[in-house]
Amino acid sequence: MRALAAERTALQEKLTAMPAAPEVQLTQRLGWHSEYSSSQDKAEWVELNLGQAQQIDSVVLIAPPPNGAAVGKGYGFPIRFYVELLDEGEDNERTIIADYTDADFPNPGLLPVVIPAGGRMAQKVRITATRLCTTGERSFCALGEVMLLQGKQNLGARLEAIGPNAVRASSSQGTRPDWGRINLVDGHTVLGPPLGTRSSPTLGFRSVPTSEGRPYDNPWVEIDLGTVRTIDEIRLFPSHPPQFSHSHGYGFPVRYQIELREEDNEEPRLLPTPQSGSYNALPGDNVVTLVGAHRARFVRLQVLDPHVSNGSVVLAMAEMQIWSEGKNIATGCDVNSPNSTEQNGWSRAALVDGFASGADIVDWPGWLVDLSQRREVEHQLGVIEKKRETLTQHWQKNALGLLIGVAVAGGIVLLLWLQRQRRIRRGELERLRERIAQDLHDEIGSSLGSIALIAQDLLAEGGQSPQSREDLTDIKDIAAETVDAMRDITRLMQSERYGT
Repeated sequence: MRALAAERTALQEKLTAMPAAPEVQLTQRLGWHSEYSSSQDKAEWVELNLGQAQQIDSVVLIAPPPNGAAVGKGYGFPIRFYVELLDEGEDNERTIIADYTDADFPNPGLLPVVIPAGGRMAQKVRITATRLCTTGERSFCALGEVMLLQGKQNLGARLEAIGPNAVRASSSQGTRPDWGRINLVDGHTVLGPPLGTRSSPTLGFRSVPTSEGRPYDNPWVEIDLGTVRTIDEIRLFPSHPPQFSHSHGYGFPVRYQIELREEDNEEPRLLPTPQSGSYNALPGDNVVTLVGAHRARFVRLQVLDPHVSNGSVVLAMAEMQIWSEGKNIATGCDVNSPNSTEQNGWSRAALVDGFASGADIVDWPGWLVDLSQRREVEHQLGVIEKKRETLTQHWQKNALGLLIGVAVAGGIVLLLWLQRQRRIRRGELERLRERIAQDLHDEIGSSLGSIALIAQDLLAEGGQSPQSREDLTDIKDIAAETVDAMRDITRLMQSERYGT
């Protein structure tokens, strides 16, 4: 127990130094769900196709959020599974990077499972479940999100831009938008955005709210990069101000488009918006990623169908990142818009300050690895707690047995002691009888015998009156009878000892 306590203390200290588990994000788009099966050992798989070979640093598996049909933490996560990388072509080479088919994998709950891929090149990633999750008599597999990390980028966002054909599965069921193959790469996760521990001094950008009942122009906001740059992806971080804590994704437009320009007045090139930013799948607080290799200096978010809050049209965004060659190049750039709320934490500059509405924004890889390690430490603590409970129950059972043994031994000792006391008492009584018998024989018997002899001698001398002789005769007879009775009593007292 001391060793377990020391190990638990060390793990708790390690856990304290790790990032806290993020606030649970609820979203209507839950993930992918296989068909139900009557056999827990039926194999189910899902495959992500990048279209061409890409370097993959890690694969991240995340369970569905506890919302709608997904009940409980870790809903549907496979009990046994393996993950493999596949090269191009039909006869592609397969490399298994994780194999958890020999023993049940601990339920990850709402924290990610990060599987290192070592920077290997692969076109496809396949997750195969060999033992399914079971509820009642139905077995199935479900995943909320699969992220394919390359450096600081999630290649899964590219698959959403390609469309559902980029994700295949052995089976798929469920009502959309809740369940669907493409939901695995839509960015909607239970984890939300990658945030650090530093509190945010700002809330982000917000247009001046305009009454829905008055004429208005759809708002927009634009970042000027200063020079023409190659843009790999754009990330939008929805706002979540404290005064609208109930409203995840406050001010995020219902429909919008991203406009790219090299010059200020030229016709824009439109960057297709992902399905996760459409009306049917508002992102909540989750990051929305738009991909496309284009060159531009000006990047504008143009609202097509605005967000309405308390009867007012408003555009709000906590942060807007523009990634080029593995770096966010938007930080500190100029931000333009027709109008802006410049108070209470809102400002144009806050759109590119590196903070979301609640905390600083950190990179995906380190954040996910820390959360995955937190999951492992929490599991180890759970194992230790079970060991402690088992040992406690074992000790309680042994203690009960020992107590019973002590009680039985005590009873035996008490019985032996009582028997010994009885023997001692019997011996004492025996000695007392002997002493009484001896005293009767020696003292009283002798005295009575003397009385009888004296009476007999007086009778022999004669000269007594008839009355005196009669009295002496009575004394002699009574003394003789008393001696005989005393002998009988003495013999009777001794008979218990000698058995005679």
